[in-house]
Amino acid sequence: MRYKYVPKIAIHEHFKIVAMVCYLLEKQGALSEDLLTDALGEGEIVGVIELKSAIGTVERKKLAVLDKDTDKYNITSEGRNLVKVSAQSLPMLSRTRAVKNCEHFKEIEELRRTASWNVGKTKDGGFAFSLRLFNEMNGADMLTFSLSAPDEDTAKDMQRRFLARSGDILQQMIALFTSDSANND
Repeated sequence: MRYKYVPKIAIHEHFKIVAMVCYLLEKQGALSEDLLTDALGEGEIVGVIELKSAIGTVERKKLAVLDKDTDKYNITSEGRNLVKVSAQSLPMLSRTRAVKNCEHFKEIEELRRTASWNVGKTKDGGFAFSLRLFNEMNGADMLTFSLSAPDEDTAKDMQRRFLARSGDILQQMIALFTSDSANND
């Protein structure tokens, strides 16, 4: 019988999961439950069921409060005190990965306000990864881009790569169209 490898960054103890939620809130500021779930669940740092339970504990113990207007948790002084006392007991790799995941998902959350993307079938039966950037103020298209792929898996891989480095890719695309060297050609 083969056993599934469990990464060393996984946290299973309820108290440590609560501390990790507070740690992220202190380091990253106000966060939605979805963002906390993505940041901690993506790297298999915390199981989703355990995380939901820990978020409930965070609320009950008033370690963070949910802002009803923004639907985001804000850390309280009690939560900050918990982080001071317990941060060093959290595995460093788990803390680092959680912060990195959180930054990545915050970037995607920000991007969703001004962009949409999808993988779809083309008229000729192939597949494509499509991207649309629009003006946040009036919704007008600023850039639409479609990249053909031979199959759906390749198109999904393009989408995954775009989401992994969306900020860099968009900056480079915009620079290509707006830099002085583009005007000289």
